[in-house]
Amino acid sequence: MNFDFDIDTIALDLGLDFMFPELILILLAVSFVSLFLLITVYRHFITTVFRKSLRDKANEDEPFDRQLPSVSVVVYATPDCQGLAETLNAILEQDYPAEFDVTVVNDGQSDDVKDIVNLIHNTHKNLYITFVPDDAHSLSRRKLAMTLGIKGARHDCVVFTNAGVQIESKRWLELMVRPYAEGKEVVIGYCALDHYTRLSSMQAFDRVATSAAYLGSAINGSPYRANNNNLVISKKTFLANNGFSRSLNLHGGDDDIFISEICNKHNTAVVLASEAILYFSPNNPGKYHRHDKKSHIFTGRRIFKSGNLMMSFGSWLRFIGLSTGIAAAILGLPSLIPAIWVAITFVITATIMSVAWGKSAMAIGEELSPLSVPLNSIFRPLYNFYYSIVSFRTSRQNYTWN
Repeated sequence: MNFDFDIDTIALDLGLDFMFPELILILLAVSFVSLFLLITVYRHFITTVFRKSLRDKANEDEPFDRQLPSVSVVVYATPDCQGLAETLNAILEQDYPAEFDVTVVNDGQSDDVKDIVNLIHNTHKNLYITFVPDDAHSLSRRKLAMTLGIKGARHDCVVFTNAGVQIESKRWLELMVRPYAEGKEVVIGYCALDHYTRLSSMQAFDRVATSAAYLGSAINGSPYRANNNNLVISKKTFLANNGFSRSLNLHGGDDDIFISEICNKHNTAVVLASEAILYFSPNNPGKYHRHDKKSHIFTGRRIFKSGNLMMSFGSWLRFIGLSTGIAAAILGLPSLIPAIWVAITFVITATIMSVAWGKSAMAIGEELSPLSVPLNSIFRPLYNFYYSIVSFRTSRQNYTWN
């Protein structure tokens, strides 16, 4: 019985040839380097919010050694808003050691809003109300409401939020105002979708990716956007900038164009402590997301967005890594070695990035399925391109004269 066998022949039969042309080796190298940069440089950026939340969480129970200022809280309320009473009670019951007052800006002089405010005013004398006239046209009502609120504010430290937001901690106000007490003029907080609100898989990923981009950029010293449901602004800074004067012809821009004008790495802070995050539930989550995305794509054309550059960098790394890896696997046939190497690399990369995105979502209180990350991250550039076209076609709707 002859047991002689040729290792090279068996390897070839199994598709395990280890000898490859130079082109395949180059493609494998490019794929590996691209995916390595993806899980190092790019991952480091998108987990910026996670690391910031850990620092804020570690510091939120530490004694604060500075005197907190008096504060004016401005609450924007529309006639169809729900949860106004709950929002006001949560604000008025804050454990804040200094003086604060609350002003509701009633958009449209709704009787329901006035009745709620008047009822609560019976037990909280630091609650006030003003209104946006019904006949105010050809301007952004949200901007007008914020302007009225901040001009009527009794204190320089002004906190903006919205009727219907859910405030889950009595320390929210203190945590948001701490950076102001340390000399900051703008404090960017976050307002997440509540745990019962559901978006499509792509919409949920897009929301987390967008938030990670602008929050991460602000944390790194290049702020260009904020969430006006959870925002602290110095009244002096607002007035010195002439408010929203540079974007009065637009419905949007109050949370990106305006922020990019007044914010810099020296005067702005981000707060991501778990007790400082607010939650809200739009009546139609999908419609809300579509409108918000179109609006920010339109206004975003007027500002420099460093966070989006990093997101584009990640998209290109992903595209190059995938395309060169697949090309190497195909050209390497009938040998299976390139395909096996590429498959293992892809799986490891997808796992690492899914965990990273999951941590970022958790840090800002958003819901995100890790299993949805690989495909959504691949197709998000096409998703953004589609909305860029839609935003361009509907651009007239962004102007206040329409």
